[in-house]
Amino acid sequence: MALNSTHLGTSTTVSAVQKAHLELKVSMHPGATSCQTFEEQSRVEVGVIERFFPGYLADSVRICFAAWLAFVCVMDDILECLSPYDGEAVLSDCIDILRNNRKPHTKARAPDTRVQRLTRILYNHSTLHLPAGVCDVFFEAMCEVLNAHITEFHFLDGQISHDLSIYMSIRRRTIALDPFFEVIKYVNLPESWRRRPAWKKLQQEVCSTAGLQNDLLGLEKDIENGDELNSVLVLLRNEGLSNAYDRDPAMFAKCISLVVKMHNESALRVLDCMEELLQPGDDVLPDSVLEVARHIILLCETHLVWCASAKRYMPRSE
Repeated sequence: MALNSTHLGTSTTVSAVQKAHLELKVSMHPGATSCQTFEEQSRVEVGVIERFFPGYLADSVRICFAAWLAFVCVMDDILECLSPYDGEAVLSDCIDILRNNRKPHTKARAPDTRVQRLTRILYNHSTLHLPAGVCDVFFEAMCEVLNAHITEFHFLDGQISHDLSIYMSIRRRTIALDPFFEVIKYVNLPESWRRRPAWKKLQQEVCSTAGLQNDLLGLEKDIENGDELNSVLVLLRNEGLSNAYDRDPAMFAKCISLVVKMHNESALRVLDCMEELLQPGDDVLPDSVLEVARHIILLCETHLVWCASAKRYMPRSE
């Protein structure tokens, strides 16, 4: 489907970010016959990036952040329908595309190849808008997310223990926020500051907080869909009660309370990490450090607002 000015609506205030994102959406769904849905999705996804990162970010960065958000949402939906075996093969292909710019090599087994195609589109879109150094950082952080999804398949397949701490080590990566953070750090911080261990601790706690928000607000839908990947449901299984929400409401409520407590404690640790990062030292604190840290910790609030309003976390009955 060719993109033309009619796909951008009648407004004359369409931003460069919205225009680039609409072009991406069209390329992701080449068989579609109407762009009306894409226009709305483009506005929403660009708006999410604006909400996540209020303040100044270059248009090129916003374009690629919106692309990553769109990719993750579509990828998650596709992966839910794949077996662990096919899912791991698909994700390995995608990692190879991002790291080595290679063509997928699983065609002989003919698995679902939609995610590989979308990865190629994301790769081309990012290299079009970002310098090579920024792309390298962006792609490597993406690969960490995809590797976490492979581990998630191992978790579902029983290859690793269904322990809550193991689940959380996966969840804080599959929440897919680190690619945003790594680019923001790379673009704004001196190299000596980017490599400080305090950043990793801060990012882990923010990602854990966001992952738990996702689990709590998406719990009803996860139960409805039979999705096991939720911290509340992992706790229930550890108690030997896979459906305690039906048979043991008190235990169900207890597990929810424990996850709420985990969320609140993680959010408090975010503040501790921030304090550690900004404490006086031998080096002069660049202004950019505070600005980057602000972008990262604000996700605890903005992600919660997004999850509370996003249709993808609502049960079908609503």
